[in-house]
Amino acid sequence: ERLMAYVQGENTTVDLGYLAGLETHPKRIAFEAVMAMDDGARGEFEAKVVEGLAKLAQAIEPVEATLEPRCLGADAAMKPWCSEMFDGVTLMRRRAAHASHLYRAILQKARGADPEPDFAEAARLRAEGLAVVARREAAYRFDVHRLVDPGPNPTIYPFGYLLPAHDLCYWVRQEDQVRSLLDNGSPQPIGSRRSCVH
Repeated sequence: ERLMAYVQGENTTVDLGYLAGLETHPKRIAFEAVMAMDDGARGEFEAKVVEGLAKLAQAIEPVEATLEPRCLGADAAMKPWCSEMFDGVTLMRRRAAHASHLYRAILQKARGADPEPDFAEAARLRAEGLAVVARREAAYRFDVHRLVDPGPNPTIYPFGYLLPAHDLCYWVRQEDQVRSLLDNGSPQPIGSRRSCVH
């Protein structure tokens, strides 16, 4: 359903690429663009994207429910791999629901309704996501500092590649953008956004 754009990460490099007409991965419809839509376009967006994200989260629930007891009952050889799969599935469900609630908050604001319950639910899902990340980090096969700490490496980013996952920066970055629209009615300038390139 082309929903990947709504659950992937974005950072300043991605934003600047979009400004230059370069897309490194699928581009989502921005929160401010949804706010500026007319009622008909917002309704279509809600049905296709927002409900699509909610349905994605719901579709993951039975997978999550099936995996959890199997992982708990797995033998010593299989348990680490099963637990890693479970954490990925449960985090993906929360991410899809998180994105859905952020857009619902924008839709509520555009309609003159209260956006705060949806925004609060997105923040709650992120907090749950951080707990999943902490659990996963405790089971990494490499030292977590090697994977998240700042320092030179062969990439363009001066930190371990899992740092944006460590603090769920991509999730918080989108919450910041929504908060700006809810509080000020204007989009957060690119220069003011969390870079997520630490």
